[in-house]
Amino acid sequence: MSVMQKRLYLNLGLFGLLIGLIVIVMGLPKTETIKAALVTIASEQIYRIQISKPDAKEPIILVKQSNVWYMQQPKQALVNPIRMAQLLTLTNEAVETDYDVLDKNLSVFGLTPAHVSLQINEQRYDFGSLNPVSKQRYILNNGRLKLVSEGVDSLLTGSVFDWIDLQLVPESVPIKTVLLPTGYRQIPELKQNWQSANAVRLTACTGQEPQKGTIELTLSNAQVLHYLWLQTANDELVLCNAALGLSYILPRQQQKYLLVKE
Repeated sequence: MSVMQKRLYLNLGLFGLLIGLIVIVMGLPKTETIKAALVTIASEQIYRIQISKPDAKEPIILVKQSNVWYMQQPKQALVNPIRMAQLLTLTNEAVETDYDVLDKNLSVFGLTPAHVSLQINEQRYDFGSLNPVSKQRYILNNGRLKLVSEGVDSLLTGSVFDWIDLQLVPESVPIKTVLLPTGYRQIPELKQNWQSANAVRLTACTGQEPQKGTIELTLSNAQVLHYLWLQTANDELVLCNAALGLSYILPRQQQKYLLVKE
């Protein structure tokens, strides 16, 4: 066998060995790095949430009672379940990068002060600015600066009205009677129509605004809700719950189901 042939067989052997090693490596189970969770509390174990902003007179406090979320301050009302579900997505977010803050200038990260602070049970999360490259947010928690992809900052910095349920009557409490202003009549489906009525947005009211009449809803638990039907130049149905200081803005077309003329 010539030297050239020996080198050829040697090279073929080495090539075969390389292919074999590649096959073995590709067949090994892959290991994925598990990222730390930003919120270490399971969503079902969360019972209190506080949202604080530097320019707000008082924080928003939300509490869970019998699996139902209520706003405790600055208003006392049911919490919008869609907003709460959006907020709780934070429990699924992972920390992309984690830094010690001892040698960090927090003003660089928009954290002196934080533009909004979130407290979940006893855990506090201060929200800073976005990283200009990754577009992830800097969040200060437990003395650590964490970089996180999140989708709740705009919710936390929004209005207090964003957190209140848009439904005029609690879904779990049936309406017993409906008392309408003079000139409007009862129809068979009236209680169901009021039970399912939803606003498109909320604003503040005082109960002193010009009005067209009062609607009184008595619920099965003996609670009585009073709604003032406000005069408005807009093509909307505006109902003020003066006890809560809230106006429920409904589309005008809902009026024909809620207020039927005699």
